[in-house]
Amino acid sequence: MQVEQKNIWEDVTRNAKRDNSNRAIAAYQANMPDAGAVAAFGGQEAYVQQKTAVSEAGNIDMATYSNPAKQGQEEKTVAEKIAGQEISSGQARSNEIAVVANTTSTEDLKKMEEDGFSISDADSHTIITVTDKIKAALAKAGVDVSSMGGTLTKEQLEEITGSPVVTQQIMDSLAANDLPATEENVQDSAEALAQAASIPEITKQAMSYLLKNDMEPTIRNLYLSNYSSSAENIVEPEQSGIDFGSLMPQIREIIAEAGLSDDEHAVDNSKWLVANQIPLTPENLQYLTDLQGLSDDLQTDHIDWDQIVDSMAKAIAAGKRPADASMITARRQMEEARLVMTSEASVAMEKAGVEMDLTPLADLVEDLKSQEREYYKDLLAGAGVEPSEKNVDLMAETMDVFAELKQQPAYVIGQVDADDSVQEIHDAGAQMQRAFAQANESYETLMTAPRSDMGDSITKAFSNVDDILQDLQLDTSETNRRAVRILAYNNTEITPENIMEVKALDEQMQHAFSNMKPAVTLEMIRRGENPLDMTMEQLNQAAQEIQQENGTQEQERFSKYLWKLEQNHEISEEERSSYIGIYRLIAQVEKGDGAALGFLMNQGSDVTMRNLLHAVRSEKKSGLDYQVDDDFDGVDSTAEGPKIDEQISAAFQQNCLRDVMEHISPEKLSRLGEEKWQNMSPEQLAEALRQMDESVGEQEAEKSYRQEQLAQYQQLAETPEDVYTYLERYDIPNSMINVMAASEMLRKPNRMMERLFQQDHVSKDSMTEIAEMKEQVLEQFSKALENPSDLADAMETLADVAEHVMDTMIVEDPDVRTIDIREMRQMTAQFQIGAKQSQEECYVIPMQTGDSVTGVSLKIVRGKKKKGLVDIFLDGEKAGKITASFQVKSDRISGTIVTGSEETAKQIEEHLQEMQDAMQEPADIHVAYTPDLSLSQFEMSGIRRESEMKEQGELEEDRSNQVQTTRLYHTAEVFINSIKSLLTKTKDL
Repeated sequence: MQVEQKNIWEDVTRNAKRDNSNRAIAAYQANMPDAGAVAAFGGQEAYVQQKTAVSEAGNIDMATYSNPAKQGQEEKTVAEKIAGQEISSGQARSNEIAVVANTTSTEDLKKMEEDGFSISDADSHTIITVTDKIKAALAKAGVDVSSMGGTLTKEQLEEITGSPVVTQQIMDSLAANDLPATEENVQDSAEALAQAASIPEITKQAMSYLLKNDMEPTIRNLYLSNYSSSAENIVEPEQSGIDFGSLMPQIREIIAEAGLSDDEHAVDNSKWLVANQIPLTPENLQYLTDLQGLSDDLQTDHIDWDQIVDSMAKAIAAGKRPADASMITARRQMEEARLVMTSEASVAMEKAGVEMDLTPLADLVEDLKSQEREYYKDLLAGAGVEPSEKNVDLMAETMDVFAELKQQPAYVIGQVDADDSVQEIHDAGAQMQRAFAQANESYETLMTAPRSDMGDSITKAFSNVDDILQDLQLDTSETNRRAVRILAYNNTEITPENIMEVKALDEQMQHAFSNMKPAVTLEMIRRGENPLDMTMEQLNQAAQEIQQENGTQEQERFSKYLWKLEQNHEISEEERSSYIGIYRLIAQVEKGDGAALGFLMNQGSDVTMRNLLHAVRSEKKSGLDYQVDDDFDGVDSTAEGPKIDEQISAAFQQNCLRDVMEHISPEKLSRLGEEKWQNMSPEQLAEALRQMDESVGEQEAEKSYRQEQLAQYQQLAETPEDVYTYLERYDIPNSMINVMAASEMLRKPNRMMERLFQQDHVSKDSMTEIAEMKEQVLEQFSKALENPSDLADAMETLADVAEHVMDTMIVEDPDVRTIDIREMRQMTAQFQIGAKQSQEECYVIPMQTGDSVTGVSLKIVRGKKKKGLVDIFLDGEKAGKITASFQVKSDRISGTIVTGSEETAKQIEEHLQEMQDAMQEPADIHVAYTPDLSLSQFEMSGIRRESEMKEQGELEEDRSNQVQTTRLYHTAEVFINSIKSLLTKTKDL
């Protein structure tokens, strides 16, 4: 807590004299008052009042050594301090990352994915919000998380703790609280447990110290109080000279208010508090009693160490550290609250500081009702969406409607059509559900489940379904059976056409259930769309557009597929290449908007996976031309258009292909056998994959993949604060991918250009296309240097090129690995950050010098009166690091160029006059050399300088001054072109 205490103290003493503040901070960190601390509060009299009085509230008050963190506020968790902005924005983001790294488990990650959130792309605030809800839901359901595992093996943990017994205790407690066994969690827990075990008793001096400073009975505070309280002067009541007789009415009233027995012990404790100048309040009296009980337990070895270890884990879950766990666990419980309190609300209210045993039941019920809305508010706010009542209502209503839809009778499909809205389908389903309830009849639900048991009554009622299907010469698949049951219940004619129509709408609903996760719903609300007013088809199209624009779902899916292949050491490289090829072909069919399906139907061919893959291969080889019909959402060639039933069938099979992509894995394909699955239709393959259980090996591969993701995230805890300050400056979310991207941009700014412009492992045709795109974007930048709008457009184009390169690599690179996708995703994120920065006149410009391309970072800062700053840095392969900072003044330009290479500095110096002449106005430019040039420090100093200019009112936010724009961008253009010319001509650089 040292850092947190320092920050709090600085808040209090920032206006005090500087010579005293530093000593006061040091004293506070050591938990010891000294003269400096006293002076910071204005002197001894203000610091310790020698006076006893009865307050208006009836408490006997004594001013005391006051902990500034406790004046009128409760101790806060890291998350609460972040929300309160009591720390710098960069530190706030860093702290959130630390909370996520030490509180997120593989089970949390799995649930996050199910809700549509990715640990790679979600910002830390969203992850904390979502995982808080997940952990509470797991606790509410009584889920056994002990087998979920962490990030370290038991043997590794034993090396950290030095004790198998302690290791097991900590592992069990972390797992039970759904926390990962990271090295930090285990190490801190072991140290906190050792501290707790080393406390022999709680002396009167320690009790006085804790009470006077209003310190919680945490392990850390109890441990420190043993060594920081020796200076406490304890006064026994009989030695105080206080007339307690006159105070007895107030004393007895406070004892009663505290809920304690009015006995000699309570009276003695009350007198002791008064004698030692500690406010006599019900809370302090109860606290003293608890401390005495804890001290007795310590001396008699009656401490429940399992409970202490569990309290440490709960402290971690609350965003604190193990040493912040309370050692006083005996608390009264409210039985009424237990009856209505969900685990989710309990966790949330505990974080909000609600005392379960002191809060009236009516208030608890009201708090319970607000928990879900608060969750949605946090999600909306974290995503930059106004958490208005309207938006929160829509978010809550949408999630409720889909939760209810899943449990409504499937037979409602026979009473609605494809043009009905989600709300209309829900209302019809609710009415049918009530009818079933009144008749006390069972039904199958809209939400399908693998290997679900419908019950005897439903089975008997539809016992001839297979006979009907056989008569119609249709497969006895589960989707066909379900369609027949729906038609039969609604007394609708059972024909192949009607069966297909029901299946198509049913499939749309299943996709809606899969698509309408909180993350997608959130994005729809951001776009001003109301999901409940859409048809199922419109809803799914909108959801798919969101997922495609996001771009991460397909990358994550392929990355996981590759990971499973890489973990399977029993297959050969040839088999691995084959499985990758199969995935890519199926993905192309799925992304083809029904083109291959329409082609087969027009040819009269069977719609099997084999024929679909063959159609895609043929199209790639021969350039077969078939076109998408907007009215069909499928495909037609130059022949006559498809019939209505063919349109419905093609749309259905296309949706089944999306199901295939959701459930596909190398092991499942292997278990089915290539001959079998290739002869299946998309419908049959989707059903087969859906019905297959995950093997132990596949479960382990899934878990291993998530552990790898968590390990990457935990590495972010070591990221310098400057990276988070950098992201904050440009309003970029601190997602894992963005933090990693920004960190490399600051350390190695040229890596993103190297990755983009290196030789590509793609087909010859794609390589030619990409080369042309790169050439065009280089040309675009060369013409855009004098215009901020053109530069911003060029940055957007560059980001698009980077994304296209990544997508092409995923589709075509025969040797692609998980790490390759990770690096390409990071590169894409870097160019997206660059595009976002361009809105603030900060650019990453590709500069071609010979056969290589170097990234040049350019920042324009506008000052008042047409003045401004131009900051540029680059890291060339041969020239090394170069920074340039120019001040564009009213009548001249001054600047400094610094290099990390003596030879480069010499070359620039030789051509400096040419550069100054090209400025076309008086220029005074100097060149310097420093061997330890840091581009990160150069960037951060620029951010700090810009912030200072803004605070002092020197920053010009109006960008409309064309004269200023011309001077600033011309200065940048001259320098960049001069360095480009120099590096191109001087080969020895």
